[in-house]
Amino acid sequence: MRPADGVQVPFTGEVAWIRPEGRRPYFIGTVTVLALEFAP
Repeated sequence: MRPADGVQVPFTGEVAWIRPEGRRPYFIGTVTVLALEFAP
């Protein structure tokens, strides 16, 4: 997690299936560009 405009944001992540044989990742990503927009 890193601060971005005063908010802690995860910049890396992984999505995986949890199977009886173990974890099976199918997506690993890294945020390279971030634009935050806050509603009033």
